[in-house]
Amino acid sequence: MRILLRCLLLSCLTAGFGFAQVPEDPGPHPVGWTDVSFSHPLSGNPTVDARLYYPAMSSGNGATPDASAGPYPLVGFLHGYFAFVDYYDDVCSHLASYGFFVASVATESGFFMSVTNEAKDAHAMLTWTEAQALPGGPYEGMILQGSDWSTIGHSNGCVASFHVAAAEPRIARMVLFEPNWLNPPGVSSFTGPVMVVGATLDIVAPASINASNYYNALQSSSRCSYVLIEGSGHNGSLDFPFEITTLPHSKAQSLHRRLAAGFLRAEVKGELFHYEDMVGAAAELEPLDPEVRATEPVLWSAANGSQLGIGLAGRGDDVSVLFAFSAAPGSLATPFGQLGIDLSSSHLIARPMTADGSVDLTLPYDPSLAGLGIFTQGLRLAANGTGALSQVLAITL
Repeated sequence: MRILLRCLLLSCLTAGFGFAQVPEDPGPHPVGWTDVSFSHPLSGNPTVDARLYYPAMSSGNGATPDASAGPYPLVGFLHGYFAFVDYYDDVCSHLASYGFFVASVATESGFFMSVTNEAKDAHAMLTWTEAQALPGGPYEGMILQGSDWSTIGHSNGCVASFHVAAAEPRIARMVLFEPNWLNPPGVSSFTGPVMVVGATLDIVAPASINASNYYNALQSSSRCSYVLIEGSGHNGSLDFPFEITTLPHSKAQSLHRRLAAGFLRAEVKGELFHYEDMVGAAAELEPLDPEVRATEPVLWSAANGSQLGIGLAGRGDDVSVLFAFSAAPGSLATPFGQLGIDLSSSHLIARPMTADGSVDLTLPYDPSLAGLGIFTQGLRLAANGTGALSQVLAITL
C-alpha cells in the first residue's frame, strides 16, 4: 500500500468539488433585486436607502424571492466615495446567484460623505434586512436568522466596514476592494478571515500605502489574503470603465467577482478549495499577485488530465509544509489539531514554505490505480515548532 501511495497517481473525484467552474462564472440562481427605504434606530441618517439582491424565481426588479434553497447567508455591501448603489450591481448580483442575500447601502453616496454614517446605516440595513425574513415578512425564509454576517467594502466602504464590526460582533469576515486607509478601529484585533484586494494602477488609494497597510495590520485574522490585480485601477469592481488602465475593465471586473465569490463560498459555504482560485496555482494563471497568511491553513486539490495539483495556504513565515496521503481515515488529537488520516498507511511529502504563504505541487497520475480511495491532509510548521493541520480531503483515484 505504501508503494501505491508513493506513486500518487490520483484522479480527484471528491464530492462537492467543482473545478471546471471558476467563481467568476454565473451561479445557478436567477437574481431579483429591489430598492428599499426605511427608518431604524441604529442608522446615522433619518432614512436609510438600500438595494437588495436575492435568489429569485426569475431575474429582474421585484422578482419573486425563491426560498426553496434557503435560508441564505446575509452579506452587506458598502460603497466607496461618491459612488452610487447601482455602480456595484454586477458583483452584488453575482453573489446572489450563488445563494447569498446581499444588501447594498445607498446612503452617503454624495460629495460630502460621512464614513461613520455609512457604517451606522449599513449596520441598520443588515439588522432591518434580516428582520424582513422573519415569518410573515416579505422575504420569509430567505435569510439565516441569528447567524453571522459578511461585509464587502470598496474604498471608503472598507473603512466603514471596520466601524460596523466595532459595533456589531456578528461581522465575521470581510472583503476589502481597493481600500482607503483611514486607520479605522479594530483592524489589528479582527480575528475573522479577510480578503484584501489591491490594484497596481490605483492612483486614488495606492495599494502600497493603503491595501498593504490593511494586510500588514490584520495580524489577528485567522486567514488573511492580499491579492494585487495587475494593471487594474481603483474602480475595477464598478460596472463601467472609470479610469485608464492596462487591464481591460471587463477582466478587472471578472477578477473582482472571482475574489469576492471565491472568498465567500470558501469561508461561508465551506468550499475551501476555492482558495486555489484566489491564491494557488489557478490564480497564478491570471494577472494576480497573491499573498496569504493563514494561521488556520487550507488544503486544495484539482485533477488535470494525468496530473494532480495539490496545494496549501499557510503563512510566509512558516518553515515548511507537510502533505500526508493515507489509505484510511483516522482520528488522533495532536498539538497541531485533529489528525484525520491513518499514519500507519501514510506517505509524507515535505516542502519548504514560500514567501507568499502557499505551496503547490504537481503529482503524476496513473490510471492503473483507478478506484483506490485515499485521504490527504496538510500541516504548516512554524520555525518555533508550532503549526496547524488543514482540513482532510477524501480522494477517489
